[in-house]
Amino acid sequence: MSPEQLLSTPDVMFLEPDEDIIEKIYPLLWRNGGDYSENLVVFPNRRPSFYLRKLIAERQKRAFLPPVIYSIDEFINWLFKRLFDFRDCERIDALSILYRLCLKGDRLAPSFRSLDSFYPFGLRLFRALEELYIEGVTPERLKDVETLIDIPEKSGAELRFLSDIYGEFYEELIRKGLSTRSLRYRKVSEAEDILSHLRPFKSIIFAGFYAFTESEKWLMRRIIDRSEDGGRGLYFLFYKGEGLRETLKVLFGDTFEVEESKPALSANIRIYSAPDLHGEVKRAGNLI
Repeated sequence: MSPEQLLSTPDVMFLEPDEDIIEKIYPLLWRNGGDYSENLVVFPNRRPSFYLRKLIAERQKRAFLPPVIYSIDEFINWLFKRLFDFRDCERIDALSILYRLCLKGDRLAPSFRSLDSFYPFGLRLFRALEELYIEGVTPERLKDVETLIDIPEKSGAELRFLSDIYGEFYEELIRKGLSTRSLRYRKVSEAEDILSHLRPFKSIIFAGFYAFTESEKWLMRRIIDRSEDGGRGLYFLFYKGEGLRETLKVLFGDTFEVEESKPALSANIRIYSAPDLHGEVKRAGNLI
């Protein structure tokens, strides 16, 4: 496929859950002989990249330069490192910051003031804050829904002023030049200079998604709106699934109408929870 053949507006395809997305992607790849390196392909996770490279190898039957293939997390991290000079914040560092903020504001009841007692609940707190941040929830909005956040009832009753902790935590991360996964998503989605890093690619493909977080929606909308050539070489391959209709409306307005497939589940699924990773592993061991 030559650059002249690429569509002048974003090309959107819809797939049933059982369709082979790799076969659908291959014809969209721009190539020059065996050089596919001017394609950027983004999947929800890393696994499909193996199958795309395998298919290209089968079709080429000789050495080739593969496309640039990322999971969505890797794509965000790649952009973030080009846009910002932050260090990754390890989980233990994030918990340490949360612990100090809670102690500093006298926000912990006596039973939670030791690091050992705070640790398992701090993990739950950190995960909750990350989910809120990647969805674009503000501290002000959080004040109205604090009681709905998934923190154990006992600790939730004793951990006060959660919305204040939420705002202070990310302010402290930025002050220290540290980034968590959700902070990287938010920063990239709000950044102005995204397209300059995408221009070298003749074809950009987002494949296998059916729903996005709020930060991902902001980023996709920015890529669609600010593409200088109106979306030239920009493709979206969506799986039909719950949440797709809302995603399409945010990205493309009322341009598309599609049914959301809900495949029947024949497996007996049970969901278990534990306060930390150790508890999860022990529970899994008992079940096995």
